[in-house]
Amino acid sequence: LSADIQEKLNQLDVPVHYYDHEYSAEGAKKLIAAVAEDLQAKRPQELIQSIDQDLNELEELNPKPRVMFIYARGGGTLLVGGNNTPAASMIELAGATNAATAFDDYRPLTTEAVAQANPDVILLFETGLSSLGGPQGLEDVPGLATTTAVKEQQIISMDGLYLTGFGPRTGAAAKELNQALSDYAK
Repeated sequence: LSADIQEKLNQLDVPVHYYDHEYSAEGAKKLIAAVAEDLQAKRPQELIQSIDQDLNELEELNPKPRVMFIYARGGGTLLVGGNNTPAASMIELAGATNAATAFDDYRPLTTEAVAQANPDVILLFETGLSSLGGPQGLEDVPGLATTTAVKEQQIISMDGLYLTGFGPRTGAAAKELNQALSDYAK
């Protein structure tokens, strides 16, 4: 949050809590514990154990598919998730490899970068895939039509907050992505 927003929130006549959020399974567990402590909630361990249980059920992907996360808001806004992004963390947690490792954060999608990465699978938010006109719309994005992912129609879309929120449903999201990827790892 910006300093302006924090100042305004601090002026309210209600308690305000701020949390550092680490986009990992351990970060999700720490966040659950911190919120539970602040709310004096009982049994945060049930949520934490649920994450661990789901993560223990992940299937070993062999070979590990190379997954490219694309953040899309129509054809005019296409970003690729590089290193140190929530999307990359979830891809790795699910047992795959992030295909975009030449940079950190999010970068505009370029034909050259797509050709170099040549992902086995493309991962998008459901809203992003919809904004492009579905899986067939990916064929119109420069560079994507030549990738293994688009040629083989190996496209996965998931709810954005579920996929990259790293909250109580972290384990379930990793497990669901892992199961979807297992179809393409064979």
